[in-house]
Amino acid sequence: MESTKSNIFEYIDELACDPNRKVAIWGAGETAKILFELTNITKVNWLTVIDEKKAGEHFYGHTIICPDEANFRSITSLVVTPLKAQKEISDILKNQYAFQGEIINIYENDDAPFIYEQSWFAEYMQKRYRKKLEIIKNKDVIRIGYITSQNELWNL
Repeated sequence: MESTKSNIFEYIDELACDPNRKVAIWGAGETAKILFELTNITKVNWLTVIDEKKAGEHFYGHTIICPDEANFRSITSLVVTPLKAQKEISDILKNQYAFQGEIINIYENDDAPFIYEQSWFAEYMQKRYRKKLEIIKNKDVIRIGYITSQNELWNL
C-alpha cells in the first residue's frame, strides 16, 4: 500500500501512538530532520532509520542502517523522505525487498522544490504555532516565521 497523506505530520503523530507499529524512515536528510523535530516520531516503540550513504552514523539517537540490513518483514510502515526518489524507492521496496507494509510518501509530488511549500507543512506549522505564517524567499534562502503583535517576523 502506498499513500501520501494530506497532513503527514498529524499522521506520523498517530503512528507514534500505536504501540504495535514498527516504523522505518528511509533517508536521513533535511526532511527526516524536520520530521524528528516537529513530530512525535521518536515516541514510536520500534523505529529504524535507513540510508545507504549514511549507514553507521547516528541520527537522533538511532544508528542508521543500509537497506540490506533492514528487516523489512517486521516493518509495518515506512516513511520515504527523499524528494526526488520517491517512486524509485517505492519500486525498490516492492521489487527488491518484497516490502508488504505501508509506504508513506512525504511529498505530494516529485516536482515540489521545497518542503516548506508543501500544503501539509504550512498547515501543520500554523496549527502548531497558532500564528499566521509568512514564507519569505530571498534568492536561495527560505525563512519561515510568524508575525508578532509588534509586526516583527520571528523565525521558526
